Amino acid sequence: MKKGFTLAEVLITLGIIGVVAALTIPTLMRGYQKRLYVTQLQKVYNLLTTQIQTYMREEGLTTLYPGFNAQRFFSRYVTTTKYCGTDPTGCMASQYTSLDGNNTYTISDMLGARYTCGVLDTGATLCFEPPGTSDEYENGEITWHTFYQVVIDINGPKPPNTKGRDYFNIELYSDGKVADSYDKTTVFYKQAMDAGRANNCLNGVEGYADHCFGKIISDGWSMDY
Repeated sequence: MKKGFTLAEVLITLGIIGVVAALTIPTLMRGYQKRLYVTQLQKVYNLLTTQIQTYMREEGLTTLYPGFNAQRFFSRYVTTTKYCGTDPTGCMASQYTSLDGNNTYTISDMLGARYTCGVLDTGATLCFEPPGTSDEYENGEITWHTFYQVVIDINGPKPPNTKGRDYFNIELYSDGKVADSYDKTTVFYKQAMDAGRANNCLNGVEGYADHCFGKIISDGWSMDY
């Protein structure tokens, strides 16, 4: 009567387990890492939306434009471990890659001296650009919303330093709303969620990783790319 496995049988079984592990573990790790990125991004989003409203209330502002002061926001309304001002060195990585890995961008080319940056106590970096204007559709008509561009690196200078993974570009509007693109009716601009705009995130993530934040929101806080 056979009472155990032979050495050959054990080795074959271990080999099969090793092959299965080699095929599945990288996928599981990537999925875990993406969930971690989204969790970190959501924390930054929640903090920013809450503290911007606090800033407006305590500063007596009904609109952020033109009176928003990024330095004051960093010093009084969030806890920072480092304030870089308009020099992003030390608050951001020196360079970032596109989502497909085919392009590399230096932080000086991306932000220059336009943005005001600081590292939060969560390890995330926020950078605010002076305001611009954007034409958006609202109830079928073009309206204009004044907004500040906001760059987020959810883990500061730490890797992977990839647009659409740990680096995102969003917008802070004059009424205090934080969004990918915004109108007063839908909060997240309808066209930001259609296939064309989603592809702005997926196709290499050129420029400032536009619409990756909106895609994550529209996918139910999930990084499905």
